[in-house]
Amino acid sequence: MEIQTMGKTELRAACKDAKIKNYSKLTVAGMREALAQLTTPATEKAAQPRVEREERNGVRKPIKGVCADVWAKCAELHDAGTLDSKTLLAWSDKKGLNRSNTSIELSAFRRFHGLSKPRKAAS
Repeated sequence: MEIQTMGKTELRAACKDAKIKNYSKLTVAGMREALAQLTTPATEKAAQPRVEREERNGVRKPIKGVCADVWAKCAELHDAGTLDSKTLLAWSDKKGLNRSNTSIELSAFRRFHGLSKPRKAAS
């Protein structure tokens, strides 16, 4: 049935079926407008495809943001063979990043890649 030809009772029933909040407080024109917005295809948002994050050793790799920046630097340092907390924290301080977050992301990076933390030899 056309929204424009519906009466007040029919509009209320349609709003109830469409689960429009506070439809009882709307005028006839307001109910028609609310129903029209639901049926207009232009207002539908395109579903964003969900990006699957890679997971290894129970750790998910970050996709974007500060955490991903720290992981990128960790990968760079690891490839250069100089991945240690001192170097990474110095970089973090230059960038103005939170030191605690950087340390946590370093630990997550190591767990993700299965890298063991270097230990001092027992004396």
